[in-house]
Amino acid sequence: PPPPHQTSSLWPDLSFPFTRSIWHSYNSAIMQLPSIFRLFGITLLFGTSVVQTPAQVEFRPAGDCALCHSNAPTASAMRDADGAPIAPFNLWHSSPMANAGRDPLWKAVVSAEIATFPEHREEIASTCTRCHTPIAWWRKNADPPAAAADTTPVQDAAEGVSCTVCHQIPEQELGHPNTFSGRYHLAEGTPAFGPHSNPFDMPMRMHTGFNPLPSEHVLESAL
Repeated sequence: PPPPHQTSSLWPDLSFPFTRSIWHSYNSAIMQLPSIFRLFGITLLFGTSVVQTPAQVEFRPAGDCALCHSNAPTASAMRDADGAPIAPFNLWHSSPMANAGRDPLWKAVVSAEIATFPEHREEIASTCTRCHTPIAWWRKNADPPAAAADTTPVQDAAEGVSCTVCHQIPEQELGHPNTFSGRYHLAEGTPAFGPHSNPFDMPMRMHTGFNPLPSEHVLESAL
């Protein structure tokens, strides 16, 4: 039978006020993406070259991860000495990684490259999007293409460099030049590599279908 997360919608459980606040803020930007993506001309081409074609690579929206990995306004956990929130989702959602698909400099450079070399439009789009919008790129280039049941390509692209991309990159060949320029590999079997030993895995498996696995390589700058 399919894992539980395949039957859930894109939207997380919004019955918790702090989750509702974070998700609405995050999602408001995503829902504006169709018009934004039309501005710079690649219109979600994502190319056709395939770096890796595993039988199945699964992704989940960052909002699913926020259910557990975001700060509650009244909680003292995951805060620095000044009380500022430092939960993974809070640090990520305003970062360059989260906004990689909306970066105006990136959009301008892609537009300029396509205008200069229109005959290489698809190759340029594929090269750029496999780093900046990896979930959409991987689903487009999977063999066969893997369409998500609960997201659109635009929503996938809006995730930027999302949680379940980096946390599926294995330690092997990490930092090796042959994995640069978006040529990284993703592990099969829906692992979620993290820095904690012996994690309590039931909540993550139940809400996302991912299996948390300990690996210190996620703390290395090579990732």
